[in-house]
Amino acid sequence: MKAANRSPGQESLEALLRQIRCGSLAAFDQFYERTAPFVMGLSVKMLGDRMEAEDVCHDVLMQVLSHPERYDPSRGSVEAW
Repeated sequence: MKAANRSPGQESLEALLRQIRCGSLAAFDQFYERTAPFVMGLSVKMLGDRMEAEDVCHDVLMQVLSHPERYDPSRGSVEAW
């Protein structure tokens, strides 16, 4: 998301990942709220099963919480990761 599209005070996904790396659960909550609809939508499209998609969405976001250091901005956007 471009900075111009964000409301003041709304953190970029990269900034939230940096905070998650430092142990911020509040940052993870914000990250989750902003990315779960995208992850869920993509999962439903790929799997065609809402319950399976919910499991995948949960697993993906728990990986973010467990291993935020795996994101490498030189390889693409947070959404692509």
